[in-house]
Amino acid sequence: MSPMPESEKTVKQPLEQDKSIKENDRNESVEKLIAQIPELARAHEYGIDIAQLIANKNRSPAERIRRHAIALDMFKKLYNKGKT
Repeated sequence: MSPMPESEKTVKQPLEQDKSIKENDRNESVEKLIAQIPELARAHEYGIDIAQLIANKNRSPAERIRRHAIALDMFKKLYNKGKT
């Protein structure tokens, strides 16, 4: 197994230190990470929601799958409704 890239360690540490960070503080933490890590800045410029990406990373695989299934079901309902 390859070691965790340094940029991933930097992303993970500030937001995992205190799960009870207020939303405003979390947004500030994300903005600091974007300013510190060029890859995150490029992703943010491209339109990636870095805060959401980090929030998803902190969810368990089962929770990510559950949320995906809900979103997929909603998409299918909306898509099929538009066909009629």
